[in-house]
Amino acid sequence: MNNGIKLVPVDRSHQPLISRWFVDDLAGQKELNSYMNLESWMKLLDSANRWGWIAYEGDEAVGFLDLEKSLDGKGNFSFYVEPNHRGQHKSGQVLAALTNQARKLGIEQLEAGVEELNIASQKALRSANFIENGRDKDNYIVFQLIL
Repeated sequence: MNNGIKLVPVDRSHQPLISRWFVDDLAGQKELNSYMNLESWMKLLDSANRWGWIAYEGDEAVGFLDLEKSLDGKGNFSFYVEPNHRGQHKSGQVLAALTNQARKLGIEQLEAGVEELNIASQKALRSANFIENGRDKDNYIVFQLIL
Protein backbone atom coordinates (compact mmCIF):
# COMPACT_ATOMS: atom_id res chain seq x y z
CA MET A 1 0.00 0.00 0.00
CA ASN A 2 1.44 3.35 -0.97
CA ASN A 3 -1.11 5.67 0.67
CA GLY A 4 -2.38 7.07 -2.63
CA ILE A 5 1.03 8.02 -4.02
CA LYS A 6 1.49 7.13 -7.66
CA LEU A 7 4.95 7.07 -9.22
CA VAL A 8 5.16 8.36 -12.78
CA PRO A 9 8.42 8.00 -14.74
CA VAL A 10 10.12 11.36 -15.08
CA ASP A 11 10.22 12.84 -18.56
CA ARG A 12 11.11 16.13 -20.20
CA SER A 13 7.65 17.56 -19.57
CA HIS A 14 8.49 17.66 -15.84
CA GLN A 15 11.28 20.28 -16.23
CA PRO A 16 9.07 23.33 -15.43
CA LEU A 17 7.64 21.54 -12.39
CA ILE A 18 11.03 20.59 -10.95
CA SER A 19 12.50 24.01 -11.70
CA ARG A 20 9.58 25.70 -9.92
CA TRP A 21 10.06 23.51 -6.84
CA PHE A 22 13.66 24.60 -6.39
CA VAL A 23 13.18 28.37 -6.93
CA ASP A 24 12.88 29.28 -3.23
CA ASP A 25 14.27 26.04 -1.77
CA LEU A 26 17.89 26.88 -0.96
CA ALA A 27 18.44 23.69 1.04
CA GLY A 28 17.06 21.63 -1.84
CA GLN A 29 19.27 23.48 -4.30
CA LYS A 30 22.32 22.78 -2.14
CA GLU A 31 21.73 19.06 -1.65
CA LEU A 32 19.89 18.06 -4.83
CA ASN A 33 21.11 20.55 -7.42
CA SER A 34 21.94 17.77 -9.90
CA TYR A 35 18.20 17.17 -10.33
CA MET A 36 17.47 20.78 -11.26
CA ASN A 37 18.80 20.15 -14.78
CA LEU A 38 16.39 17.49 -15.98
CA GLU A 39 18.37 16.76 -19.14
CA SER A 40 21.41 15.77 -17.08
CA TRP A 41 19.31 13.63 -14.76
CA MET A 42 17.54 11.91 -17.65
CA LYS A 43 20.89 10.94 -19.21
CA LEU A 44 21.57 8.91 -16.07
CA LEU A 45 18.16 7.24 -16.36
CA ASP A 46 19.05 5.63 -19.67
CA SER A 47 20.51 2.74 -17.71
CA ALA A 48 18.47 -0.40 -17.08
CA ASN A 49 19.37 -0.02 -13.40
CA ARG A 50 18.41 3.58 -12.70
CA TRP A 51 14.95 5.10 -12.50
CA GLY A 52 13.42 8.47 -11.75
CA TRP A 53 9.81 9.16 -10.82
CA ILE A 54 7.59 12.08 -10.00
CA ALA A 55 5.38 11.22 -7.01
CA TYR A 56 1.75 12.21 -7.41
CA GLU A 57 -1.08 12.29 -4.93
CA GLY A 58 -4.11 12.38 -7.15
CA ASP A 59 -3.35 14.95 -9.85
CA GLU A 60 -0.89 16.88 -7.71
CA ALA A 61 2.87 16.30 -7.91
CA VAL A 62 4.34 16.18 -4.40
CA GLY A 63 7.97 15.19 -5.01
CA PHE A 64 10.40 12.97 -6.84
CA LEU A 65 12.51 9.85 -6.40
CA ASP A 66 15.76 8.69 -7.95
CA LEU A 67 16.74 5.02 -7.52
CA GLU A 68 19.83 3.19 -8.70
CA LYS A 69 20.21 -0.59 -8.38
CA SER A 70 23.73 -1.85 -7.84
CA LEU A 71 25.05 -5.25 -8.91
CA ASP A 72 24.72 -6.57 -5.35
CA GLY A 73 20.95 -5.92 -5.29
CA LYS A 74 21.06 -2.77 -3.19
CA GLY A 75 19.12 0.32 -4.18
CA ASN A 76 20.63 3.73 -3.50
CA PHE A 77 18.10 6.53 -3.65
CA SER A 78 17.37 10.21 -3.24
CA PHE A 79 13.97 11.66 -2.50
CA TYR A 80 12.50 15.13 -2.49
CA VAL A 81 9.21 16.50 -1.23
CA GLU A 82 8.04 19.80 -2.70
CA PRO A 83 8.20 22.59 -0.09
CA ASN A 84 4.43 23.20 0.02
CA HIS A 85 3.87 19.54 0.94
CA ARG A 86 6.39 19.29 3.76
CA GLY A 87 5.17 18.74 7.29
CA GLN A 88 2.18 16.74 5.99
CA HIS A 89 3.69 13.23 6.21
CA LYS A 90 4.21 13.11 2.45
CA SER A 91 7.79 11.87 2.88
CA GLY A 92 6.51 8.70 4.54
CA GLN A 93 4.00 8.16 1.77
CA VAL A 94 6.64 8.72 -0.91
CA LEU A 95 9.02 6.33 0.87
CA ALA A 96 6.27 3.69 1.07
CA ALA A 97 5.73 3.99 -2.68
CA LEU A 98 9.49 3.68 -3.20
CA THR A 99 9.65 0.57 -1.04
CA ASN A 100 6.86 -1.08 -3.03
CA GLN A 101 8.50 -0.16 -6.33
CA ALA A 102 11.92 -1.37 -5.18
CA ARG A 103 10.50 -4.78 -4.28
CA LYS A 104 8.97 -5.06 -7.77
CA LEU A 105 12.41 -4.30 -9.24
CA GLY A 106 14.07 -7.06 -7.23
CA ILE A 107 15.94 -4.74 -4.89
CA GLU A 108 16.80 -6.39 -1.59
CA GLN A 109 17.96 -3.36 0.41
CA LEU A 110 17.42 0.39 0.17
CA GLU A 111 20.06 2.87 1.24
CA ALA A 112 20.26 6.66 1.41
CA GLY A 113 22.82 9.13 2.69
CA VAL A 114 21.47 12.12 4.61
CA GLU A 115 23.25 15.29 5.64
CA GLU A 116 23.53 15.63 9.40
CA LEU A 117 21.53 18.89 9.43
CA ASN A 118 18.63 17.41 7.42
CA ILE A 119 16.60 16.43 10.47
CA ALA A 120 13.30 16.17 8.54
CA SER A 121 14.66 13.50 6.18
CA GLN A 122 16.22 11.61 9.08
CA LYS A 123 12.87 11.58 10.90
CA ALA A 124 11.03 10.48 7.76
CA LEU A 125 13.44 7.62 7.16
CA ARG A 126 13.30 6.45 10.78
CA SER A 127 9.49 6.58 10.67
CA ALA A 128 9.62 4.39 7.54
CA ASN A 129 11.67 1.78 9.49
CA PHE A 130 15.06 2.66 8.02
CA ILE A 131 17.93 2.19 10.44
CA GLU A 132 21.03 4.34 10.81
CA ASN A 133 24.17 2.48 9.75
CA GLY A 134 27.26 4.67 10.02
CA ARG A 135 28.57 7.30 7.62
CA ASP A 136 29.40 7.22 3.91
CA LYS A 137 32.51 8.59 2.17
CA ASP A 138 30.95 12.09 2.12
CA ASN A 139 30.23 11.87 5.88
CA TYR A 140 26.47 11.62 5.30
CA ILE A 141 24.48 9.49 7.72
CA VAL A 142 23.61 6.19 6.01
CA PHE A 143 20.07 4.86 6.42
CA GLN A 144 19.20 1.33 5.32
CA LEU A 145 16.11 -0.81 5.00
CA ILE A 146 16.17 -4.54 4.28
CA LEU A 147 13.24 -5.46 2.04
